[in-house]
This record gives sequence, C-alpha cells and structure tokens, in this order.
Amino acid sequence: MNHLACVGTGIAMLLAGTGAALAQAPSGKLELRAQVPVICIVDIQPAAKATRLDIRSGETAATVGWVTERCNSPGGYKVEVSASYDAQLVSEDGRTSVPFTTHYDGKSARLLQAMVAQRDQPTAGLSRELAVTVPAQAGAPAGAYTGRLNLIIKAR
Repeated sequence: MNHLACVGTGIAMLLAGTGAALAQAPSGKLELRAQVPVICIVDIQPAAKATRLDIRSGETAATVGWVTERCNSPGGYKVEVSASYDAQLVSEDGRTSVPFTTHYDGKSARLLQAMVAQRDQPTAGLSRELAVTVPAQAGAPAGAYTGRLNLIIKAR
C-alpha cells in the first residue's frame, strides 16, 4: 500500500468512527441559565422650591423634589430618608439654624433619625413627592442657609 492509500484508509476509518458516535446519540440536551442582578436606584429631581425656601414667612409641606424608586428585588426594598445638620437649615456662618420637618410617603418627621419607607414588591418606577415644612422665623438673620436630605435605597 502506498502512502496516499494509507492516508485514505485512515480518513475512512475516522469517518466511520464518527458515524458510529453520531448513531449512539440521536438527541441531546443543552441547559441554559441566566442571572439577573439585583439593582436598586433612587433618582431625585429637585423642585425650584428646594433652593428658594422662605425662612422668614415659613413653609408648609413645600415640595422640594420628586423621588423615583426603582428596585427589582423579589423581596422588596426600603428607602431610608435622613437629614444632615440635625434636620436644620444652617446659616453660612454656622451661628443660626432653623429646624425643618420632612414629608415622604405619607409620613412626616423631624429627621433626627432616619425615616423608613418599606416596599414589599419590586417596582420599575414608583414616584413620590418629597416635601419640607419650615417654621416661620421672622427675625432670622440675612444670609444663605443650607440643609441636606439623604435618601438610600436598599434591597430586602
């Protein structure tokens, strides 16, 4: 047998072996898997009033922003609302402060501790109003005052 004939015989045997392997497995299964990570996002859109609060005349449940909650956790999630500076508007020089009350999700509180809104279901976009009440301080010194609201969303 010449060299070319040996190669041809080897290929024929290889193909015959492949046919036998295919004959042994007429069907098969392929398992598919996927993973969706938990994603929780809180988006805050400030209202014009957020930078124009009237300390001298006071404000009652003034809308300072709109919050959109998004979380795909099957167990639900929670949103914690807290305030910096002991829930006060503080003057630039730090000498004067004015307390404020926060309103979110049907609750109102002076946020010396976090206010928590619990959600039992995932949501693709739940919108809520964020508001504050500032008592009138007719004698408040002139100047800029700063406060801060903090929102944190956590999967449960």
